[in-house]
Amino acid sequence: MTELKDTVTITIEYYTGKEEGMEYDHPYYVAHSDEIGLVTDGDTLDELMRNLQEALALCLEDVDTVKEYHLRPNPHVFVSLVSS
Repeated sequence: MTELKDTVTITIEYYTGKEEGMEYDHPYYVAHSDEIGLVTDGDTLDELMRNLQEALALCLEDVDTVKEYHLRPNPHVFVSLVSS
């Protein structure tokens, strides 16, 4: 049996909005976790954190985290901020 993880890792990336091929004309943030299929964004870090809290709750709501994600119930959340 696969060992259960006790931590979900979420990566936050900052974009200036001026990257090649981007359609935005302002900075924004994107948060994602491949472990639980989470993706959300926000124009400011405060907006992103509100959106992230809601998205995380929705991803884990009514889900058997052990069966679906091999996560212990009520896992820790590790967030890292990287620049793109």
